[in-house]
Amino acid sequence: MHNQISFSVSAEYFTKFKFEQFNIAPHFYDRFGAAFVGWQASWWMGIAIGFFLIPAGMLVRDTRGYIVAVLRSFLVVLCTTMITGLTALCIAYLVIHTDPSDAFVFRNATIADAASFRRAVTMHNFSYIGGLFGIISGLASILRSFLADNSRLGISIPQGE
Repeated sequence: MHNQISFSVSAEYFTKFKFEQFNIAPHFYDRFGAAFVGWQASWWMGIAIGFFLIPAGMLVRDTRGYIVAVLRSFLVVLCTTMITGLTALCIAYLVIHTDPSDAFVFRNATIADAASFRRAVTMHNFSYIGGLFGIISGLASILRSFLADNSRLGISIPQGE
């Protein structure tokens, strides 16, 4: 059986779940509506990420270094999140197989392409996990900037006795 990868493969995830969950008008049941759902579902994650990274960036002493360290950490979070979500999607394609008789009912809606729906759910959920991994890697990036800044300035970090 040939798997076709396109927007329509996981369209039911949006048309039968997310559009309803976020009260999207039917005339926006397209890529614009999907983008709007993505924004509504994730804006708060940016606040959570900033809550940790912006104060941690204050470890870097000068203003320019602070801005560079925090922006770099945001880029690290973005890349980590994307890699985690896409890796989960690739694994889902390997593990979750298409079976035409595998339709199921989800919140009173019949899902015809259960495998694609489950793959979209997997990618969505693991993207949040990627955000958590991203916060950790972003903090590591700021720590790296802090240590490099201290080294450049000749400041040693006290060691325990």
